[in-house]
Amino acid sequence: MQWRPFLLLVAGIATIYLASLLQDTPYPHPAKILISEQPKTRYLVDETVLTVANGYMYQTSIWFEASLQTSRGMKHGTGRMKTGVIGHLKQVRRPLGELLGKEDVLEQGWVETFKHQLRGPISSISVVPPSEIADEANELVFAVLYHALEDEEAQHFVRVYYLPKLTATHIPTFEYKDILLPGNTWVNAFSLEHHSILFSRDPDNYRFRVVSFPANITSKPHSADSEIVKLRDSKRGDPFGSECVIIPETYRVFTMDFHQTTNSLYENITIVDDQKTITQLSELRGSVPEHKWNWRDMANLTYDNYVDDTSEYIGFVEVAKISQHERLKTDFPKLCFARSSDAKTVVFPLVGSEFLIIDYTDRIDLLEKDKKERKHLYKNDEGTYLPEYYYWSKTKLSTNVYDIQITGFSLNDRGNILALWTEHENIYIYKRGDADLHDTSKKQVLSIHEEDTVLEGGPKVVSQDGISTSGTKESSDRFLDEWSLRMVITPNERARGYSISTVGFINNTNSDNGATGNYIFVGLNNGMVNSYSVDEAEERKEVNFVTFVTDRWDMLIAMSMIVSVFVFNECNHFGS
Repeated sequence: MQWRPFLLLVAGIATIYLASLLQDTPYPHPAKILISEQPKTRYLVDETVLTVANGYMYQTSIWFEASLQTSRGMKHGTGRMKTGVIGHLKQVRRPLGELLGKEDVLEQGWVETFKHQLRGPISSISVVPPSEIADEANELVFAVLYHALEDEEAQHFVRVYYLPKLTATHIPTFEYKDILLPGNTWVNAFSLEHHSILFSRDPDNYRFRVVSFPANITSKPHSADSEIVKLRDSKRGDPFGSECVIIPETYRVFTMDFHQTTNSLYENITIVDDQKTITQLSELRGSVPEHKWNWRDMANLTYDNYVDDTSEYIGFVEVAKISQHERLKTDFPKLCFARSSDAKTVVFPLVGSEFLIIDYTDRIDLLEKDKKERKHLYKNDEGTYLPEYYYWSKTKLSTNVYDIQITGFSLNDRGNILALWTEHENIYIYKRGDADLHDTSKKQVLSIHEEDTVLEGGPKVVSQDGISTSGTKESSDRFLDEWSLRMVITPNERARGYSISTVGFINNTNSDNGATGNYIFVGLNNGMVNSYSVDEAEERKEVNFVTFVTDRWDMLIAMSMIVSVFVFNECNHFGS
């Protein structure tokens, strides 16, 4: 029986080798430019903001609840309002050329620009959509929402960071203003816009509220020399959103909110317009026109709160087949969104690995020919179609992995490169239009408005929520470029144990030859910032046993230990 350990060892090695051959062919990996080696922060950050201005990359690390030394780490409050903790911000900058791998740039590394402590803890942040911030003066960049107790009254502040007017030789420095929001009801979400703030309260009778900035919000004095800007009134939104997005120069607001019951999880997405109503009486009185919110579009999605997972077992008594049902709870999606600089493309998460893309288009001449989409076109009071429309497409993450949670989105300023990252720390990069140079077949799109659509080579498919799979939609394919998964950044080259904090894009133009390049920056919660080129890909590795050993060494060690235990057990029992 001495041959049994040897056969078991051979069988174990064969199993490991077979597992190495079952690896999926990896997606192309964007070309690495700069990969950080050492963490820059002692404590893991809650959020990171990456900003490019005048040839520098600014990294702002944000801690929501930093302990006060005077409180000895103690915090008070069982709810969302707490004392004994404060918000903390730290910003560093580095020449952009270093992150882009330019050889003629003198390496300077990261230089600290400021450290700020707030009066109370931070609950959320908001960043303006990507744009050419470096070339504009007095541009708002990002804001943080924090809360403080003044005697017995709860106060809610927004600290807005901006770049003041710059000279040609001046290195930009961030300044800020503190803004006190009206009321003392808890503010659970907000969105920073160019001239205003949208925010929602909990509880409230309205989905959101709007407050406008004073005209001199970015004027002197700045930062610590300035006084708190107290906003007295807010404009109410449509009667009863947690996430708010607004299109510049027009109060067109996207809201998204979730609510959950015992049996179902509901996701509601609305698009509303702000219309000024001028009546004859208001003209005679010279009063301010009334604001009325008109519903443009909406989607109500319903998911089962629990899903049946059936596992079959074979009983030993009378060889009876026993079926055991396990109720799996549906994970609540993380509230996040991304939008292009012109707000014509907006991305929202759905339950699981699905996400929703809303695209603006004015090609109603094509939509009028489609019976299914024509009934959703917008009409004015005269009954004629308005030259604008939002096309809703529901997309599932293109991966063979089981449903995973999407934890963040990022869109470039042109709205043709999308990055989303998941709870497994993988970053999936989608491209379309001019950014997608590959000639591949169209991927499937799930349309909110379609009731039934014929797939290529298949029958009509309708899902439970009325959202259908569209693979041959002729009219929309002519004016909407479809997204294709082109690249994936895996956590192999990043430090294990650290998660993704933010992802940002930049389109850099070389003044010598006018060539453009798209770059992606990945900020981790340990302060590291990695840069990649999404126009170039790393040399694709062959899938073989060597790559299995180098890339999946943790799995190899686990399988080897299991085989070793069995071989050792056989040797002890039958080796003598």
